[in-house]
Amino acid sequence: RRPDERSDGGPALPYSRVVLRVVLLGDLTVEVDGQGVELPRAWRARLVLGWLALHPGAHPRASVAARFWPDVADVTAKASLRNALWSLRRTVGAGLLATSRERVGLGPSVWVDALAFAELVQAGSLEDAVALCRGELLSGVDDEWVHDVREAHRRRLSHVLETLAARAESAGDRARAVELSRRRAGLDPLDEDAHAALIARLVAAGDTVAALVCFERHRAALRRELGIAPSPATSGLV
Repeated sequence: RRPDERSDGGPALPYSRVVLRVVLLGDLTVEVDGQGVELPRAWRARLVLGWLALHPGAHPRASVAARFWPDVADVTAKASLRNALWSLRRTVGAGLLATSRERVGLGPSVWVDALAFAELVQAGSLEDAVALCRGELLSGVDDEWVHDVREAHRRRLSHVLETLAARAESAGDRARAVELSRRRAGLDPLDEDAHAALIARLVAAGDTVAALVCFERHRAALRRELGIAPSPATSGLV
């Protein structure tokens, strides 16, 4: 298999000489030359890899060190960054880390699924973009900067799914519209717009039982998490 081909049989990568493949949508995984590699045990090193993958280019070592080790002296933070980079070199190879005395980043022969998703959306290839999304961004990682980029990705994916669902509905494919709407609603149990769209499409498809189940689950989530009820417009759908 060529390094520009997806190991899961999906579409070819957007360029032909990919060496490092970083998957952030779901569990963090890495392939080098088409082969899966074991990630460093240190979680900070994994976070550094994830951040560098999401932020192409060369970054000042001092700022990267301060981002991931903010509560220690600068010299200690820089030493911790050196250790993390040493671990990453053992994982991805020295040639795929673009490092100097002052800067650090990933090399040019890198494919990152989260960045590819954004590029595909920009190009209008929405189905291909959705196919890349196999879980939340950096699933299971609890770090402030991750929360921000994860939420931004969730909002963009939600918009893409609604766009595709509306297209399927217009084409008369109600089953596909419901499938896409279910996936969108599953991104956030508190997203009333997403759940209202799913409920409306279930009703239109004649599945009033499923529509009622969806409504009750959403109502329970709103009450439990926010102490509020669905809007009258959403309640009126069932």
